[in-house]
Amino acid sequence: MSPLLALLALAAPEAHAANILVYDPLDYRVSSILTSAGHSVTQWSEAQWRAATTSDFESFDAIFIGDEDCSGPEATDLTPIYDTRATWGPAITGNVVVTGTDAECHSSSGSASAFIRNTTSWAASGSGTGAVFSSEWGRRNLDYLSPFGSWSTSTRHQDNYTITDSSHPVFSGISSSGMQNWGNTNHSTIDAYPSDFDVIGQDSSGRALTVVREQCDSDGDGYDSSSGSCGGTDCDDSDASINPGATETWYDGVDQDCSGGSDYDQDGDGYDSDAYGGTDCDDTEASTYMGASDTWYDGVDSDCGGDSDYD
Repeated sequence: MSPLLALLALAAPEAHAANILVYDPLDYRVSSILTSAGHSVTQWSEAQWRAATTSDFESFDAIFIGDEDCSGPEATDLTPIYDTRATWGPAITGNVVVTGTDAECHSSSGSASAFIRNTTSWAASGSGTGAVFSSEWGRRNLDYLSPFGSWSTSTRHQDNYTITDSSHPVFSGISSSGMQNWGNTNHSTIDAYPSDFDVIGQDSSGRALTVVREQCDSDGDGYDSSSGSCGGTDCDDSDASINPGATETWYDGVDQDCSGGSDYDQDGDGYDSDAYGGTDCDDTEASTYMGASDTWYDGVDSDCGGDSDYD
C-alpha cells in the first residue's frame, strides 16, 4: 500500500454495519453506496412507507431520505413523508443529519460518497433510530420535518462549503475542499432550524448547509432528553444518574429525579429548609413551615415561630 493510501485508511471512519431504511422513490445512488459500504439496506415503496407503523420505523438503525436525482425532488415527491410524519417522527430518537447538499448526484466528486457514508454511519450509531435528510432544494421549507420543530429553507445552487466542526464524525476524513466544487455542491440553505440542532457546515455567507441533532438518550439511562425536539423527561441527558426514575439526594443542589422542585424542600411544602437558607424548621414534615397554623399544646412548633408551644 502506498503511503497516501495508508494515510487515507487511517483517516476513514470505523466501519459500522447497520440496518438502513431508504425511501425508494427518492433514492438515486444512496442504496448502492451504502450496500457497498457493508450496510444492510431495505428499500420501501411509497405504499410500504405509508403502511408502516412507528414500530416498523423503530426496527431500523437509521432511515435515509434522498433527493431523488440531479434535478432534486419536486414538492409533491415529499408529500408521503409529510403525510406520515406523525408515524415515523416519534421513531427518530437517534442522531439526525439534515443537509442542503446534493451528494447523491455528485457521488463521484470530491468527498460526496464519503459524506453519504459518514452521515449514515453516524445517524445509525446512536441508541435509537437515526435519520439522514438530503436537500429538498428549498421547495417546501422542510415542512415534513415538523416532528423536530420549525424549519425554513431557500433555493441556492452553489459550490462553496465550509466545515465549521471538523471534529464531528460526519467529516471524518473529509476537508472543506472535499465538500466543494462538485458542480453545485448545495441546492438549498437551511435558514431556520430547531434550537437543539447544531450547524456543522455552512456556505461562504455563513448560511447553514448541514445541521445535526445528537441522539435523544445520550447518557443511555433509558430516558430521552426533555430539551428541544426530543420531548422526553430527562432533565440532564449528559448524566445517567439523573432521570425521572432516579432516587433524589436532598440538599446537594442536584435535581436527580427531574421533579423540578427545590432540592432544599424535601417535604414539598413550598418552603426550603432553614438549614439551607430557608424558613422551614422541619423539612421532613409538610405540615410544619413558616406560616402554617399552629396547634397549641401538642409540642410541635407547626408555624416555625420558635416560641413555646405551651405559651
